[in-house]
Amino acid sequence: MNILKNKWALLCIALLVFVSCNYNDINENENNPADVPISSILSASEAFAMYELGDIPGRMSNIVTQQFAGGGNQSALQDRYSITENDPDQNWVNLYQGGLEQYKVIITRATEENSPHYSGIAKILSAFTLGVLTDLWGDIPWTEALQGADNLQPAFDTQEFIYSEIQRLLDEGIAEVGAAVSNATPGSDDLIYGGDMDKWKAAAYSIKARHYNNLSKVDPTGSANDALSAIGNAISSNNENMEMIFVSDITGQNPLYAFFNVQRVGDALMGKFFVDLLVGLSDPRLPMFVENIGTPSVPEYVGSAAGLAENGSSIGTFYSVPDAPLFGITFAEIKFIEAEASMRLGMTAQAQAAYSAAIQASMEQYGVASADIATYLASNGTLTLGSEMNQIMTQKYIAMFTSHQAWTDWRRTGVPSLTPAANNVTGNVIPRRFPYPQSERQNNSANVNAASNNNPGNVTARVWWDK
Repeated sequence: MNILKNKWALLCIALLVFVSCNYNDINENENNPADVPISSILSASEAFAMYELGDIPGRMSNIVTQQFAGGGNQSALQDRYSITENDPDQNWVNLYQGGLEQYKVIITRATEENSPHYSGIAKILSAFTLGVLTDLWGDIPWTEALQGADNLQPAFDTQEFIYSEIQRLLDEGIAEVGAAVSNATPGSDDLIYGGDMDKWKAAAYSIKARHYNNLSKVDPTGSANDALSAIGNAISSNNENMEMIFVSDITGQNPLYAFFNVQRVGDALMGKFFVDLLVGLSDPRLPMFVENIGTPSVPEYVGSAAGLAENGSSIGTFYSVPDAPLFGITFAEIKFIEAEASMRLGMTAQAQAAYSAAIQASMEQYGVASADIATYLASNGTLTLGSEMNQIMTQKYIAMFTSHQAWTDWRRTGVPSLTPAANNVTGNVIPRRFPYPQSERQNNSANVNAASNNNPGNVTARVWWDK
């Protein structure tokens, strides 16, 4: 864990704003910092990409999974599944330009300078970002992308190919962060792990496990075995979580705090399904996730029903501070993957151990007191014969709050069982992907239309691994 409260913070956020304001097309980069040290590029790209990942991917997908709800404006429309090509447009552009484009620069420069520790981190971050993009949209540009004026209309690669590329990049990244010699190696410029190559290696194996496990519909047994194999080298404590902690300054606040408490107060609220689940389980994370609109002595937590734009609680105390962290991948997620994969392979005892460890890891991640954890585990920490997978995925759904992975898991498993939002515009079909953004349709329409997702603007079309 690394705290973004140092001299790099304002530099990175300034570069974040610079990139966001000046990049107009993902294939035409006129602001490539050719003379900027790769250390500065790494800082800026980490801050920028983690900010973007904590904004629309988690927030909009968590509306679909009914952890959030729409209170007004765009969020209310999204809550009724009216998700347009404009909604994720800037996020798509930024993940390419502020993330993948900059990682490519780092990889090229680090290779030239014989600094594999930098290129290894950039490859791991590239794989992580590709995973987010493909899980949200399906087929995406990659092999022909990031070429500037040489190719302004890149073809879309299939999601199946992107998944193989994720694993390739991670394998290369693991080898490079483990290199014995690197002419330059990150330190404080690495805002995630402070230059700790062992933690980057563990993060890479964790990302491998996530994307192996995401293929549970494609190959239930093989995906489970592959995930468990990767977990042997993955994150093994909350001290190794891949996270970014932001700053109190208005230019560098956590995007969830900024959205709920500054920019769009009341636009998004907490979802009734999620709040009722937490209340019913007496989950001690409840006040951390959900605002208490009662009193300290008589707390009240009220969720807004999906599609109704009701009044209710906003986000809770954990994310209601500007310097709250954003989590990329965590120890809790790894233990839940282990529990799920073990159950698919019939290894019930291993699944049970991982399941209780996953709940504990999530509780500790959010600072829950040990006595409260013990009480919760006594009531909810034991798998019941015949209900194991439902329990595992329900508890993971809670732990993945604010992460797009909750939507990925729901699409794979159908857990939790969600009722389509009221007043929805999709014929009672819950969305299963983001629409391709307007900018891509306008500038690269032939390749957008050739993507394998049926009807690229249809949010109910299924991505490859969701068939």
